[in-house]
Amino acid sequence: MQIHQIRYFLAVCETLNFTKAAERCHVSQPSLTRAIKNLEAELGGSLFHRETRQIQLTPLGQLIRPRLLNAFEETARVRQEAQLYVAGGLMSFHLGVDRTAPPDRISALVETVHEAETARLKVTRASGADLVAMVTGGELDAAVTAAPICPPDSHRERLYTDEFIAVMAPTHPLAEQSSISLTDLAGVTLALNRDTDFLDHLPEASAANLKSLVVFGHESRALQDDLVRNGKALCVQTISAAIPEGAAIRPLEPAHKERPIYWVRHSALESSPVLRVLEAALESLKQTER
Repeated sequence: MQIHQIRYFLAVCETLNFTKAAERCHVSQPSLTRAIKNLEAELGGSLFHRETRQIQLTPLGQLIRPRLLNAFEETARVRQEAQLYVAGGLMSFHLGVDRTAPPDRISALVETVHEAETARLKVTRASGADLVAMVTGGELDAAVTAAPICPPDSHRERLYTDEFIAVMAPTHPLAEQSSISLTDLAGVTLALNRDTDFLDHLPEASAANLKSLVVFGHESRALQDDLVRNGKALCVQTISAAIPEGAAIRPLEPAHKERPIYWVRHSALESSPVLRVLEAALESLKQTER
């Protein structure tokens, strides 16, 4: 198993499209497809269902995705530590990353800093609210987060926009609709992941109308997916997150579907080589979004 195979697999997980994944990884689609097939052969089973127009993870793909994500991130950390050992004497920079941020976007930032050899970069993944608190408390130098609040004495700018979608069993009553409103959600059981922070993006009065909620931590995703597949609950999640196999997907109404992703840092943070490199890379990320 090679690291580029893992990177390609994670990109397909995020985009659910081989062409888009190849574009993100800057390789040809045949090369990416061949690498995925070789990985499947090594693991002994299919990772994606390709029969339908929309690609979906198989149970094997769902099983190994978090493990390969951890392996990919650990490999990046090992590379970083080795480079720092050889280089020595570099400053430290502590970056926070929202748990729901697509790995390929974040890995691009990390790789940019590695290539510039400007700092010891430490990356911490946490929920959006925790990241904001850590920036405010000085535990983080900066963060990429979906938290809709801007802490005092902080600089915040919008990077790109994720999107909330409704995910449900095909037999769910709301699956017959072309889009889902907040009024629709008020009448059903919702399974929400705490890290997705959907409620934080709603007006307080609208959030209060959502009565039947089951909120999960990131470690309970399998149980949440089972409730959705069995028609016991509807899930609101980001479009970049893994979708349970066989689930129906419906957009939310426009007023509530956007989930902005922000760059947040303390206003008093002094300019440094690594900060300049990161913010230049963030400009590229914003240009990609446009």
